[in-house]
Amino acid sequence: MKREWTATELVVVFGMTREERDWVSGSAAHNRLGLAVMLKVFQYQGRFPQHLREVPPAVMAYIGLWIDHLTQKQWFSFSSQHVVGENPVSFQSATYKSP
Repeated sequence: MKREWTATELVVVFGMTREERDWVSGSAAHNRLGLAVMLKVFQYQGRFPQHLREVPPAVMAYIGLWIDHLTQKQWFSFSSQHVVGENPVSFQSATYKSP
């Protein structure tokens, strides 16, 4: 998997559909990030990652923001208007550069 992603690529490749969000949100909170990462990487590559280091930090962060969004929705009982078709992420730069 490539290591650097633009914001547009992250949205197109790793954005979650309503059905995917519903499926992931039905699992225990501590499993959601791993489940979502496995799902989206499998959809993109046709295989599950062997190691966490195979998934670029920008991809993990983007999917993690979706999971945070789902958790907030459950905790605060946001209406479905806040989630449907909404991208919860606003990036200035979606690439990860090590310090």
